[in-house]
Order: sequence, then C-alpha cells, then structure tokens
Amino acid sequence: MPKKHQLSRREFVATTSILVAGAQLGLTAPPGGPADKLAVDGGPKAVPQPFPKPVRWGEPELAQLAEAVKQPSLYY
Repeated sequence: MPKKHQLSRREFVATTSILVAGAQLGLTAPPGGPADKLAVDGGPKAVPQPFPKPVRWGEPELAQLAEAVKQPSLYY
C-alpha cells in the first residue's frame, strides 16, 4: 500500500513556526499574491506598522548615571 506524503517533524515545526511568527507580527499576503510589486517599487509594505523602539535605559539605570555624573571625579 503506498503511503501518502507525510511531513517529517522537522518540516512540520519549520512550517508551523513560520506561520505562527507571521501571525504574531500581523503579516499577511498582499492581495495579488507574491507576483505583485515590492514595496521599494511602489507595492504594499510587508510589515505595515513600524517596529517599536526598545527601551534602552530604565529609571534605575538613569538614576545611577545621574549620580555618577554629579560626582566631582569619575574615578573612585
């Protein structure tokens, strides 16, 4: 009896992880499919919203930096 095509575990994980990541980012296929123009050529953007900028410094780090700058000498 011939077997139907079955995905390997590796193929299944790769396929589903790509789909989940795309869904989390809100990515969808453009209306006309992949043959449409690229965004650089006037087509729709692949990711419509800009990525949020990460917070580099929190309040504790900024307070420590302010204390270091206020010292008469930066050498301990």
